[in-house]
Amino acid sequence: MRLNTLAKTGAALTASALVITLSSGPANAADDSASTGYAPASAPTAAVSADGFLPGTGAKSAAGNKAAAGVTINKIGVRSGVLYRKGDNSVFLSALDGDPGGAAAKTEFTLRVGKKDHKVLLRGTNDGYAYFNTKSGWGSGKAWIRSTTVTYTNGTKSTSGTDSNKFYLRRATRTTANKPFKVTAYSPGTKIKFRASTFKVFKPSSGKYTSLGSIRLQYKKSNGKWKTVKKIKLNKKGSGSWTTRARTRTYRLYVPTTANVIGGQTGSIRG
Repeated sequence: MRLNTLAKTGAALTASALVITLSSGPANAADDSASTGYAPASAPTAAVSADGFLPGTGAKSAAGNKAAAGVTINKIGVRSGVLYRKGDNSVFLSALDGDPGGAAAKTEFTLRVGKKDHKVLLRGTNDGYAYFNTKSGWGSGKAWIRSTTVTYTNGTKSTSGTDSNKFYLRRATRTTANKPFKVTAYSPGTKIKFRASTFKVFKPSSGKYTSLGSIRLQYKKSNGKWKTVKKIKLNKKGSGSWTTRARTRTYRLYVPTTANVIGGQTGSIRG
């Protein structure tokens, strides 16, 4: 069986739906707040392919077909994933090019997260994309596929040592507040108070969301770039505030994306 899967539009859209974003349009000056789309998308419900496209449950096989002497995987491409719920979190492949030969019953990957290896099963849908599930308890950070093992219908196995690209399993961030960013603004020279509400990050070890600890307050410079003026400390509920002398500027709250956390920003507010 020949596998030759490159990223399709449907796959790209499904994968991108898992990325958490905080962006929204500019705030209305009348309500001095910006709503956000700061919520994790649900993972797509994936049915196992039955069309022979992927070597998984339901894949076609020819009776009496013997396993090849070895498996050849030329390329494995993996998209970065988002950990947003306890248990399974889907990670999508952008490319899988190779020929396991014979009649494949299933394909397993050796997934390395940090310094530990885990076995994951290749899955797919009839829409033409492949994915595997990583457990939230395995943690976040840099990861890659270290080897591929194909198990054939006659019980024999073959393994390829081809590595995938390096990718990241990042922890989701979110807020449950209706108006997570508020500003009490007065005329220049008086005091202005910034409020951040319920900004949390997913904690893989517990499967729950906990406070981000801090969030960056930024203003927009004349050249269009954003500059951090304060890291607002957040309490255990993910909320905090900061008061300073008012200046007429455009502000936002910002969470940087790192190897372990996927960030974003709120809509902007004119203070």
